[in-house]
Amino acid sequence: MVEVVTDGGFEAAPNDDTLTTDITSGAWTVTGSAYFDFNGGPDGYQTPNGQKFVVFSGTNEVLPSVSQDITGLVAGELYSLNFDYSISYSSASNNGGASPCYLSFFLDGEGEPQLIGYLGPAQPAWASIWNVGFIPPCSDSTLVFSWDCSGLPDGTRIDFAIDNISLTGSKCGPAQPTITIP
Repeated sequence: MVEVVTDGGFEAAPNDDTLTTDITSGAWTVTGSAYFDFNGGPDGYQTPNGQKFVVFSGTNEVLPSVSQDITGLVAGELYSLNFDYSISYSSASNNGGASPCYLSFFLDGEGEPQLIGYLGPAQPAWASIWNVGFIPPCSDSTLVFSWDCSGLPDGTRIDFAIDNISLTGSKCGPAQPTITIP
């Protein structure tokens, strides 16, 4: 098993790229209301691993996401996904009238549309998701995580932080030359 994600801890994101939405930094692209964050940033969020992470600012207005193009996957092989997460902020309550926010991940259409669902107060302690197994449909794919809070009432926000993304499995190496002996 080899790691196929580049910089799953977001540590290579330059400081100038933090707290900015809709930007590509290193191997990762954040869109919508997602942004690269850092320990000691103005929002006060912290990761226990390294210094940087991604935050999805979840409202019913925009779908935040983070993505990375991955090459050399072996179609039909089993891969394992792991990551750390935190519900770093919430103005929501679970007293009815709202739907949960859902974390989704996809690798070119394959994945889980509701891997984590959440509605309630902030849970800033970090937790981990381990060994989510799936089989990618093709060798070159885009890994996408998104935080869908479209069911929240106006003015309500639930932030989701993600760090230490790991995707392990087989990876194709460069083609070896064919030698023919007459």
